[in-house]
Amino acid sequence: MKEISFAPFTAAEAGVAPDIDVSVDGVVWPYRDMIDPTAEDEQAWSYVLTEDGGLTVHFRQRLISGFNNVKIARHRIGVGSKGTGVPVFSFEKPMKKHRYVAGIVQPFATEGGSEREPASAMRESAPARLAANGRAVSLSDFESLSRRHASVWRARATQMIGAGAAPGVLLVIVPANGGDIAGIKDDLVAYIRARALPGVQFSFEPYQDFPVTVSAKIQVDFAAYDKNEVQEAAVAALTSEFRLEQRGIGQPFYIAEIMAALEKVEGVSSTTITDFAPASGAPPTGGPGQARLSKIGGSVVAITPTGKQVAWLTSVSITPEAIV
Repeated sequence: MKEISFAPFTAAEAGVAPDIDVSVDGVVWPYRDMIDPTAEDEQAWSYVLTEDGGLTVHFRQRLISGFNNVKIARHRIGVGSKGTGVPVFSFEKPMKKHRYVAGIVQPFATEGGSEREPASAMRESAPARLAANGRAVSLSDFESLSRRHASVWRARATQMIGAGAAPGVLLVIVPANGGDIAGIKDDLVAYIRARALPGVQFSFEPYQDFPVTVSAKIQVDFAAYDKNEVQEAAVAALTSEFRLEQRGIGQPFYIAEIMAALEKVEGVSSTTITDFAPASGAPPTGGPGQARLSKIGGSVVAITPTGKQVAWLTSVSITPEAIV
């Protein structure tokens, strides 16, 4: 099966499970994670994702003999971020007609959809997950556990100082596709609470956007390269490398990163940054508790956001110039 939707499921290690019903001889079996050892010899099923995006169902107990008695009784299709951010009241009727459903009311925008976790992210998350055995003990555990949730891109944990004796953790969250945390908060609270130590208090805050704009001139050999193609490749390189998904909460943004990314583009021989600054609508800087701008000769060379902000590239302007 391919393109199966995933739904929130707090008992799952990733916070979601395939939105299907698997029945054996007329009885619907519950879902259990593949890494759950207590599911062995139980009437349960697990799954693994194939390289081509398919889903393979594994049964945790030997199936009873029968003919055509194992079925996917119900399934839902549709994955990824395409369903995120659909405006209010956009859905009016079901995709397939139903005799008892005349219309649909959608009072809120959709949130929480994300793409499949890439292999590079799995290599980072797997060691931390195994070290903590799927539990949240340290601040880094809370961060790793939150990022494992399918609806979270980034998370940063800090200790909350309060009057009570119980420890507290504040989690700043970047939801998938930069959506509103309100749409996933209830699921996230249940997901974290099920894995945190008893008595630990925690709360969530949304990240703060810090948009950055960049303008640059690139030197291109017009005799050997098409300037429009090089220009498009340079814009695409910056947009991809410094998008919201790639930036960490509180991660400094250096002008040198921009120059290094541009000079890796084929056809670019040298780069001059003409503007590197907070974009229109960015939070104030320079004051207590605000982002800092580092300058050399009056020009910004580094942007250091606060521990709740994400500095990422929202506007790119590239001008190709001939090598003289």
